[in-house]
Amino acid sequence: MPESPERDLRWQALVLAGVGGQGLQTTLEVLALAADEVGLTLQTFAPLSLARLAGSACCHLRFGPVPTPRIAPGQADLLIVLEMSEVLRVLPLARAGALAFISTWRRPPLAAGLQGQPYPDQEALAAALRRGGVTGIFVEPRCCGWSRAGEEEPKSEEVPPGLLSLFMLAVCCSATGLLPYAALEHALAQRLEEEPAVAAVARRLFACAWQRGALLSLPPGA
Repeated sequence: MPESPERDLRWQALVLAGVGGQGLQTTLEVLALAADEVGLTLQTFAPLSLARLAGSACCHLRFGPVPTPRIAPGQADLLIVLEMSEVLRVLPLARAGALAFISTWRRPPLAAGLQGQPYPDQEALAAALRRGGVTGIFVEPRCCGWSRAGEEEPKSEEVPPGLLSLFMLAVCCSATGLLPYAALEHALAQRLEEEPAVAAVARRLFACAWQRGALLSLPPGA
């Protein structure tokens, strides 16, 4: 009898953080379908009620047989952060040596703006990550297409907020080998089967993000 792929999982605890309107629920469903296809157990803790009101959302995911999907502080192996400043909210969940894939997409919190608080820049966020022993990988949510004849540079396509979660998932999975492309692509097709126009855009951006992730340089041992 072949051994379960869960015995050799390198990344078991994942935190997906963002704000409402970034497609978190769709991404959770794609992850569940893809994990099932390759024989992995996936448990989730996803209180998305605030996200429905455009507030912050933090989803916990664990691969393999575990007593609870909730991730305690200092236990997360991977962070996928869809709104740049949200990394500060979930950073305490990461263990030393964890990886954080952070979209540079910004939506400053309304309360902070009313109180005159500055939005943290990338340098400040990188410093916070270093203090926590976490490797931060900042990803601009854009894809470059092929240039047409006579054009000097290829056109750049910005990732729509509603597909940003899928885009960042592809970057993370490609860079870490968390889940294979074929299983994710199949899961994406299943989830968006009744939305062909959205599915076509999602597939294109997913493929672009996968190429982006394959080019990333991770720290030794990651």
